[in-house]
Amino acid sequence: MELEKFHYKTWEDVRNRARELDIHFPYTENLSVLQRAISFNGKTAHNRFVVQPIEGCDTLADGGPSDLTFRKYDRFAAGGSGTLWIEAVAAHPDYRSSDGQLYISKENVGRFARLVEMIRQRYEKDHGFQPVLILQVTHSGRYRKIHNVPVPVIARNNPHLEPTPLSSAHIITDDELRRVEEQFGAAASLVKQAGFDGMDIKCAHFYLGSELLSAYDRPGPYGGSFENRTRFLMNCMRAVQPAADSGFFITCRLNAYDGLPYPYGFGVAKDGGLEPDYTEACEIVRELHEEFGVDLINISLGNP
Repeated sequence: MELEKFHYKTWEDVRNRARELDIHFPYTENLSVLQRAISFNGKTAHNRFVVQPIEGCDTLADGGPSDLTFRKYDRFAAGGSGTLWIEAVAAHPDYRSSDGQLYISKENVGRFARLVEMIRQRYEKDHGFQPVLILQVTHSGRYRKIHNVPVPVIARNNPHLEPTPLSSAHIITDDELRRVEEQFGAAASLVKQAGFDGMDIKCAHFYLGSELLSAYDRPGPYGGSFENRTRFLMNCMRAVQPAADSGFFITCRLNAYDGLPYPYGFGVAKDGGLEPDYTEACEIVRELHEEFGVDLINISLGNP
């Protein structure tokens, strides 16, 4: 099946296509809001454009950014987005999705600091302002690879993602989850040391933090109830708080809807269909704001 390309050159093209599809939605041709500054967590983004985090798989052997990584972010910086959200970086080398994924450590934090310096210099030279720089930190969970060989770590079995069920040996234990939480705390101090403005605890796209949100049938303190299924995210938030201050904030990229039927997807109505139910996602956002002062959150949907 050939997918339609959504590329329109004029507003009239958009209006005509919307009429053809009988789609009605509010929009404006006045885009001035995208040029306005916005402040959050003590930082100011000079416009409303955001470069979203996506892995480039171009790391050095030690997990640090390579010349290709530097080139990529130099090009992003030249674009002038108010917020530059750096791709998923593993909190430990064993948490990576491939040998090409970045990870941050005491040994390579200096190279991350040089990446930050390069980006800031480009912004100052080309745009005359500084971006809000956020680094996403992750555990790859069921996408984990060791030496590029799949070694998945899962919260529970999911038939929609496993043609052949993975063995129980792959299901992460409660003690292992607690060690991951501690590792996120250690990573936060390194992210801050490198000079980033903020750190994102990745909880999207069925990476470990995201998958735990739909662990309805997992026994123990990390499954079942809403409190249990959000325990890992909230414990990670607590673990990173020692690094947070007026110059460094913590945020989250959160899947509000997985697109898989209950009980295998988060943010889905419990009637067996795929109808979204954002009640719990809204509750997570409220808790992150009220308990941890999170003003900015990155909402995503589905599983690419």
